[in-house]
Amino acid sequence: MLHCNSYRRSLASSLAIGLVLLTIVPSASAQSSSPLTGERLIRSLNPHLSDQDPRQFAMKIRTLRSDEYSFFRGTTDVFYSWCAKHTKDWTVDRNSFVLLHGDVHLGNIGTRRCILDGAPTLTFGLVDLDEAAAGPFQLDLLRGAVSLRITFRETGGELDSDSWRRCVERLMAGYRETLEGHVRAEQLAGLHPAVGRLFAEASRDSIQKHAKKYADLDVRRFKPVREKKGVVSDLMEPANTSERAAVVRALHEAQSIDGSPLYRELGLASREAMASAVADVVRWTRLGSAGSQGLEKFLVLLDSTVLGKDVPLIVELKRQPVPAVVRSGLLADGESEPLRAQEVAAAHIALWPGRPYLTGWSSIASKGYLVRAKGPWSEELSSDDFEGPSGINEAATLMGRVIGLAHRGSLHSAQPTATPSAQSKRENATVDFRIRGIVDHLAIATEDIERLGPLADAYLHANFEALQSSRDAAQLSDSAEAFIRQITGNR
Repeated sequence: MLHCNSYRRSLASSLAIGLVLLTIVPSASAQSSSPLTGERLIRSLNPHLSDQDPRQFAMKIRTLRSDEYSFFRGTTDVFYSWCAKHTKDWTVDRNSFVLLHGDVHLGNIGTRRCILDGAPTLTFGLVDLDEAAAGPFQLDLLRGAVSLRITFRETGGELDSDSWRRCVERLMAGYRETLEGHVRAEQLAGLHPAVGRLFAEASRDSIQKHAKKYADLDVRRFKPVREKKGVVSDLMEPANTSERAAVVRALHEAQSIDGSPLYRELGLASREAMASAVADVVRWTRLGSAGSQGLEKFLVLLDSTVLGKDVPLIVELKRQPVPAVVRSGLLADGESEPLRAQEVAAAHIALWPGRPYLTGWSSIASKGYLVRAKGPWSEELSSDDFEGPSGINEAATLMGRVIGLAHRGSLHSAQPTATPSAQSKRENATVDFRIRGIVDHLAIATEDIERLGPLADAYLHANFEALQSSRDAAQLSDSAEAFIRQITGNR
């Protein structure tokens, strides 16, 4: 894999800091004699979302109330607030710590574009790394297991105790296979039909066809809305003068994943060339999003000559607040937003094979943003790919394998660099020791996840129902709906 030394050192340092900082502290709800639930709990865990801007907190509440799976995807902080009270024993053995993905579910497993052996290549694994943080490996597996319970229930099924036990066993068996290196990433498409279908879908569109879904390329402007099957899926509001200037300046200053200026990876001669390359800038609201709903996001349409040929390129800037494990009280402290954005960018090197395509970070004022190219190479799994009891077991095996690949990659990436020959021996010995330590925990971890999964599920379900019955949440949802009607009515 293509790893930058500076980023490897940064990742090793971040992981080490995470091992020290990851302590269980009383969450906001634990400190109250009357625990917060529903909308009040979510508000307390999302101080970065504005009550005044309908695109932010109100839009998040609208999304979370739509269905239980969306609620799960959008409430990693609520999940971790429960973990802060019930998984303290997992933090004792620091050898079980890895760089977590932090938000495992089927919708965060998919294809992405990486540079392997110097060429752009379609790869597969965990995507959307906004919640990546150092922590005990069991957390990713518990969140993934709970997501499978909710996915199965959303499709009309219910896991009895025996079915749940088999599901957890399949998850853990898949995890061990890839963690120990018995199954490799390139084998997944042959082992799982759903992966092969995703590769086919991600290969179908060109960059130009993908860009046409969002922009009118004849006039080099974004469309006001995007529709899927006749339903509005994306709002794209023209940035005002100050917003546009701030976004262009952020692109000027953006650093690539390897620490070099991003403009160079775009093939531009200078920072100044970036301003003339920007054709349009919009505020982007993706209505189907749950995890990142409410966060400030911008889309930038670059001139079709940037890549050296007549191909338009869309770049996304996505705000990176401190992660849910910090907001929930599971972590005692965290980095400032700009440094957090850099950490998320660095996590792509650890959790993805190869070098992620056109990915970096920047800041606007005190807010950090992940910067990445947007294209047709991103396709994610869904519950439709796995039907019935056999389907959920297939999903569990695949999910376990993907988590194992990510954790194995993070352990390799977090090793300090030395001379090439010494580095290889040292890394292999250290990683093997860490993997053996995790494997030694798997039997107990399986029992823990089997026991804790239904409890975490019940806690999340109770909060979803509280949100559904909340009058304040209903009013917030209505205000978001009114905003959507206002935007779409002005087309």
